[in-house]
Amino acid sequence: MANTKGRVVVSRNPEELLKLAEKVYKKHVADGATSDLNNLDAET
Repeated sequence: MANTKGRVVVSRNPEELLKLAEKVYKKHVADGATSDLNNLDAET
């Protein structure tokens, strides 16, 4: 059995995608400096 820990099903429905993005953003803000998103490389 494959290990799927950490994966998220991303809907193709725009409304559901926006809801998911809002949840991710709220968690990022709540986590602050310890947010895992701070480890991502952002292209400018």
